Amino acid sequence: MEDVRCLDPKVKVIWLSPLLLVAGIFTLLGFAAYLVVPPEVALYGVQRNSIPLLVLALDALACIPVYIYSELVYRNFTFTLTDTNILVRQGVITRKSTIIPYVAIQDITSERSLLERLLGIATIEIETAGSSRLASETYIPGIANKDALIAEIMAMVNAAKSAHAEREGQRPLPSAERILLAILRELRRIGESIGKPGKQNSNGGPPSAYEQYERFKKEK
Repeated sequence: MEDVRCLDPKVKVIWLSPLLLVAGIFTLLGFAAYLVVPPEVALYGVQRNSIPLLVLALDALACIPVYIYSELVYRNFTFTLTDTNILVRQGVITRKSTIIPYVAIQDITSERSLLERLLGIATIEIETAGSSRLASETYIPGIANKDALIAEIMAMVNAAKSAHAEREGQRPLPSAERILLAILRELRRIGESIGKPGKQNSNGGPPSAYEQYERFKKEK
């Protein structure tokens, strides 16, 4: 069974913080208008007593859909640590799956903004070597225990790279003895061809070293 992990719920505060800031400023302006506008004056057709209700209605109209979408983003953002790779799934409308092999991971770092430090979470960045030898990054936000997670991933990375190095070392390679034996066989062939009858040069004598070398290349 897959060990599917979710983000820390406090990451939704990070995602909603720009909207909450704008909504807070709009609310303050609305209540300031409520205190400043006289009761008998209508502001853009809105009576003074209706301003707080209008402000709250506009805040709800803007914040509720964004909150629902951020909740969907949170529920659909998961990551899994398998024996060979990290699988990151994300996306609401368009689903995206990223597979990160442990042997391709070069570095893992963490980033924490001021708000992330206040909430006790962090974003980890996984750097890998791409097929074009250019580094690529994968970000996983909303990590509460970043040090423990980084240590866990690096342990798997080291184990995977050690196993990969052992498999690479088991590949059959030509040894020095095999190379030397091949050279001795070729020299023996040259010596036998020199001693065969009829192997004479144009002058009637034994073939020269150059002629023997040319004949050896043609035989190859």
